Amino acid sequence: MSKLPIVLALALSTAGASYADAPPKPDLRLHQLPPAAAPGEDPTFRYDLRWELPSTGVLLGAWIAADLATSRLAPRSCVMCETRGPNGQGGVNALDLSTRNALRWGNTHTADVASTVIGFAIVPAAALGLDLLVSGGDGGLRRFAVDVMLITESAVVAAALTDVAKFTVGRARPYVQDLPAGAPFNAENNLSFFSGHTSFAFAVASAAGTIATMRGYKYAPIVWVVGMALAATTGYLRMAADQHYLTDVLMGAAVGTAVGVAVPYLHKKKWSDKVPSLGGGRYPEGGGYVTASWKW
Repeated sequence: MSKLPIVLALALSTAGASYADAPPKPDLRLHQLPPAAAPGEDPTFRYDLRWELPSTGVLLGAWIAADLATSRLAPRSCVMCETRGPNGQGGVNALDLSTRNALRWGNTHTADVASTVIGFAIVPAAALGLDLLVSGGDGGLRRFAVDVMLITESAVVAAALTDVAKFTVGRARPYVQDLPAGAPFNAENNLSFFSGHTSFAFAVASAAGTIATMRGYKYAPIVWVVGMALAATTGYLRMAADQHYLTDVLMGAAVGTAVGVAVPYLHKKKWSDKVPSLGGGRYPEGGGYVTASWKW
């Protein structure tokens, strides 16, 4: 019996199967992978100490100088004033008036001291300590030093913005409403807007949280929760101390948070946009790698 029909049948069936099930096509799309950081190089942030350190030093110096020269820089009379009415507070908006009455402590001095200790000591210590703790030692002291620099930059930028607002707006502090007529001038009387303690605390807390998130630390949420809780406590105590209205604290929190998030993100490394070669090697500028895969 001739085997020709069997051979033809097998050939036809094979051709049909080949036609129905097309062979795998190569997926030659280029995939960009993040470049590996060079030894000793920070994988997340880019910075140039040649201008970062001097500029941060200048802002820090300006902040300290402004604080020392408060008596000369502070407006001698309020620019943003709440005119006292029959109850002594008639010009204050309803929100600020109600929260002042509800949150002010009987011992305002204690609240004042507590807000300073928490805002300018405990918040920075917690931010830096948690940053080092949640990193698990990843990157060593070099990476921690970069984090300290970014947190410090956030703090001094927020402080500089606060001073500009304070000396320009000239809002009377809440306690001024209760001062007797003809009370001696106090340079702090018209520096209510906005809260410097609050802006500083939120800048430090949000910068530490942003850095931990950008570095991909597993426990970054802890940095956020602890830092923001301490910063919010600082803001509350400023109202308990009768140093600020609620709107002063809210603006301080908003400015501080915005600065604390923006500063780290402005230092974020960007991948190279250069077109890779087909050699499968690293970008000429260290931007990434070329890969090709097969799609089945």
